[in-house]
Amino acid sequence: MMLRKRVFVYLILLALIVASCGGGPSTPAPKKTGSVSGLLVAAGTVGKNSNQNFEIVTSQATILNTSPDFEAIPGEYLVKFKDGISTQGLESLTVAGSELRQISSMSFNDLTIYFYKAKSVSKLQSASIANDLANNPNIDAIVENRMYDMTKTPNDPIYPAQWHYPSFNLPAAWDIETGKSIVVAVVDSGIVKHPELRILPGYDFYANDNDPTDEAGAQTQFHGTHVAGTIAAKSNDKIGATGVSWQTSIVPVRVLGPRGSTETIMKGTFWAAGGTINGVADNPNPAKIINLSLGGKGACSKLENDVFKNLTDAGRIVVVAAGNDNVNVNDFSPANCENVITVGATGPKGQRAPYSNYGNLIDIMAPGGDVSQSITFGNRNFPAGVLSTSFDLQSGKFSYSFLQGTSMAAPHISGLLALMVSKNPNLKYADALAKLKAASRAMSATDCKRGSGSDCGAGLVDAAKALGASGTNPPPKPPPTTNITTYVFALYCKPDTNCQLYDIDRSKYSVVKQDKSSVPYKLSGLEKGKYFMLGYQDLNGNVEFDKGEPAGAYPSFIDLAEGENILGATIKMQPLTTNSTSSSNKSLREIINNVNKEFAKLKDN
Repeated sequence: MMLRKRVFVYLILLALIVASCGGGPSTPAPKKTGSVSGLLVAAGTVGKNSNQNFEIVTSQATILNTSPDFEAIPGEYLVKFKDGISTQGLESLTVAGSELRQISSMSFNDLTIYFYKAKSVSKLQSASIANDLANNPNIDAIVENRMYDMTKTPNDPIYPAQWHYPSFNLPAAWDIETGKSIVVAVVDSGIVKHPELRILPGYDFYANDNDPTDEAGAQTQFHGTHVAGTIAAKSNDKIGATGVSWQTSIVPVRVLGPRGSTETIMKGTFWAAGGTINGVADNPNPAKIINLSLGGKGACSKLENDVFKNLTDAGRIVVVAAGNDNVNVNDFSPANCENVITVGATGPKGQRAPYSNYGNLIDIMAPGGDVSQSITFGNRNFPAGVLSTSFDLQSGKFSYSFLQGTSMAAPHISGLLALMVSKNPNLKYADALAKLKAASRAMSATDCKRGSGSDCGAGLVDAAKALGASGTNPPPKPPPTTNITTYVFALYCKPDTNCQLYDIDRSKYSVVKQDKSSVPYKLSGLEKGKYFMLGYQDLNGNVEFDKGEPAGAYPSFIDLAEGENILGATIKMQPLTTNSTSSSNKSLREIINNVNKEFAKLKDN
């Protein structure tokens, strides 16, 4: 009995020793998870297979200057009889088998005009009646009654999507001035020869040649072309979009590719204004107004201040973007320089855009867009950016894009200055700035999204008041907008499927606040494996992929090791279409719809 007890105790001690040495069963250590992070880039170009009004093909350039036909009202005529003709008994006329009844008359001094109407005539019959009236020997003049639009409202087909013009009362300004042949220099990323632009000879200080074409459009989003279109896209021609100043010409100066140095920018600015650059032919069309939608962190040097002082003394006006970092502009150059007009950005509701720099060096505010909001145009939702000229690399066609930034706000002011100079060719910098500030609507602390509204300068400019209008109606109410939901997904690829199938349970997603053109994202808690990275904007909030909604993918699959953290996975989104024939677009559409369904199931559970 004693032996059995000793053996039992021995076995217990042995088991404890074995367990302490790790020889027995134990709980495995949890596997480390990793992450993927990078930038999510908002859509820019409205491209191939989008609403037809959003594309211009090169062949259309030949008809850009065609005047629109007037719209006649069938069966209605204004008639002036020859002197000496008795008008008694002319209450009705019979012309081409139709009876015309005299409805009214109007007189001033010895001029009397009669208004006649015929019942139920077609457009063709009406034109025939007008022709017979014109050939009547008793009639001195006749015109068909015509439909007219509000004065100076352009007939360009996508103008209704350019919410940013009414937001600073530009249509009322067009009643005063639509612009003359003013020269504005766009010192930027270069340009493409968009048929909506009047382009003068320029220069490329980035590549040191006389071709200022934007050769880095994939990186710049054709920034300079977009800026130029806001200033001066051809207008009221039934083609494409509208610019602020309808007759202005652009001198393109390339200094960014997509970045540029102080030296390059300074050379470009000097040359644009008519200065001499060693080894470069002088600018044959010196610009009165120079737009600088560029900048970087740092103080404004004495040299830079001297440059801008020299330019203003020579009668030039320089407009500068305030910057897009949501910080005080005091540390952003050249916006913090003297003798420039520094412009902050507002969104579609007239408030400071969430990215716009602020501070006591902001002079004025102008529309710059906010792609975290959407607007509706043509029964479709689009990001509420500024709509202007661009180029679609996918289709190889000239196009239009919605972009946001103080870079988009500055050209609104450059275009407005072109209107002001058209009205007063002797306008100088100091007077121009004073007029712009006096014409601005002060912003409250709430609208400026700061402790004081003074951080938004004098406020949002009223373009009509800047042109001298008094007693004008205020800008119309802001367009209705909706918040855009932006998703980023890390889809876990099932083994041996070449990422054609995904394990939703192992996949992750996040909602990203797209308040800038490029915003950071990070997806954590990712297991070891292969992932497909996808970004997607649900413009109308129906959690389904719809025509034109932006999406994009990281260009290669990501092999994530256990516990690995991968940086720099940039996802660029572009509008896709439901009828696109591109195999990659078709695949992306199917993935988005499947992902939406699968994640919806997880939420329901």
